[in-house]
Amino acid sequence: MSRAHLWLQPSLTRRVVGSLLLAVALVGVVLLAQNYLEFRREFSPGPDSALVKAVQVVGASLEPITASHDAVVVLQTIQRQSDMARKQNRLEGILLIELVSKAGERIYATPELGHTTLDAPSTGQREQLINGRHFRVTQAAAGPWRLRFGEPRLSDTSALSLLGSDLLPSLLIAIPVVLFPVWLAVRRGLSPLRQLSARLAQRHADDLSPLSVDMKYAELKPVVATINELLATLRGKVQRERAFVQDAAHELRTPMAVISAQAHVLARAASEAERHQAEGALESAIARASHLARQLLALASLDDASGAPRQRIDLSHLLQTMLAQAMPLAQQRSIELSLDAPDSLSLEADTTALQSIVMNLLDNALRYGREGGQLAVTLQDQSDHITLTVADDGPGIPEAERARIFDRFVRGTAQDAPGTGLGLAIVKQAVQRLRGSVQIETGLHGRGVAFVVRMPA
Repeated sequence: MSRAHLWLQPSLTRRVVGSLLLAVALVGVVLLAQNYLEFRREFSPGPDSALVKAVQVVGASLEPITASHDAVVVLQTIQRQSDMARKQNRLEGILLIELVSKAGERIYATPELGHTTLDAPSTGQREQLINGRHFRVTQAAAGPWRLRFGEPRLSDTSALSLLGSDLLPSLLIAIPVVLFPVWLAVRRGLSPLRQLSARLAQRHADDLSPLSVDMKYAELKPVVATINELLATLRGKVQRERAFVQDAAHELRTPMAVISAQAHVLARAASEAERHQAEGALESAIARASHLARQLLALASLDDASGAPRQRIDLSHLLQTMLAQAMPLAQQRSIELSLDAPDSLSLEADTTALQSIVMNLLDNALRYGREGGQLAVTLQDQSDHITLTVADDGPGIPEAERARIFDRFVRGTAQDAPGTGLGLAIVKQAVQRLRGSVQIETGLHGRGVAFVVRMPA
């Protein structure tokens, strides 16, 4: 990766330094605005302006002087000092000074004035155009004379330029003084993150053990804690997937072995009866393997975190349809089916998850319920949630086995009907997909089992 590309990448250090530079620039703008407002106040046309105060101070200093020659010497000295100060401050033009007697006779005038007279008001100041330049002129009493000052008017652009040039050196000195400790603090603060990144890069891809990194800074400790929580979640997921694959392979081994054996018997059958018996066993094994494959695919689909899009569905109509589909198996086992549900109950939900819940609960009750028994399905709309109950009056599930009955490939010890142990695991996963809950309660007439599913309305 080129150096230029590295510099273009987002960086916390550069972001902090850039933010600090922006803050310094904003401080500079604020200070410049403050200086400009103060400058405008001092050079305002009011009686408290700097020019009015200056002419009053100099006029007061001339009051004790009675000889005009001495007054001229003082004003010439002030003229030179003013010219030097304006040059040092890079101010254009010069200060115009005029001293006249009360009778109007000129005693002293800045040579640049020539024959022009400063037209100053009796109080305050006014503007006057002299030699093509605008001046602010004012006057004050100076003993037996009148002292007049004329100062070039400074434009806003020139004022901002001068104020900015005065402020810029201070900011340039302050920037490295402020930036260096901040840059050092940020670099040292991010050093633990670089160490953490290096440790993660050195770990083996299969190493999901917790990180043993001591973060000194309180802000960085949650980072390690969150990573360790993520690693723990991944460890659990990997362990469940490994166990699932092992259990699936174990469950598929039996029907595959039966298929292989019966195919061999079918190929070598000596009589028609033996051939029919082998065909029946082969079809049963294929059906069991196919059922297991469908349930594995259903689990894999429900494990997908993205989920299916939500659709508007009539849950009452869905129950009626699926009960009709389950009727042949119920008639085969002489089980009485009943449905207690509103005429219509519409909601937005994951249709696949709802179908998986209803289908597996019905299949579970019909397979393991009491032959000649009852199976009751109840649907209730309880404002904030919807309750679906599938209850039977069969042998039920012992309390000791209820805690693990929703685990994958777990079947009740008292059951002798064939099954894969995945039906209730699919129900649990589908209920979680719908952000609901499922509980086991006592079934019909104080016996059997009832699965109660609660879903957000």
